[in-house]
Amino acid sequence: MSTITQPMPCPPRLSPEESNPRHLCGNTLDLTEFVLRQRSRKLEDMESLIAYEKTYADFIAESDRGSYVELINVAARALQSARHTIDTNLMEIALKAGGGK
Repeated sequence: MSTITQPMPCPPRLSPEESNPRHLCGNTLDLTEFVLRQRSRKLEDMESLIAYEKTYADFIAESDRGSYVELINVAARALQSARHTIDTNLMEIALKAGGGK
């Protein structure tokens, strides 16, 4: 028995300025922050995908559901770790840019 899956929502589009970091080349902190913010947006997309998959886990065959949910939980923990790393780095950049020079 096959199941029909819903199409994934489209990811948000970056503005032309956001997708072109050339204006930041003079400042390493700004470029690093730019890259981290892009990665943060991608993480948001992946986090919403995981939430979506958890919502529809009921449609998985009962015999496979436990393994599927556990796999989703492992992915969620990996994303939480990545989110923590990115947020920590962004906070360090903000502290360096705002004071302590």
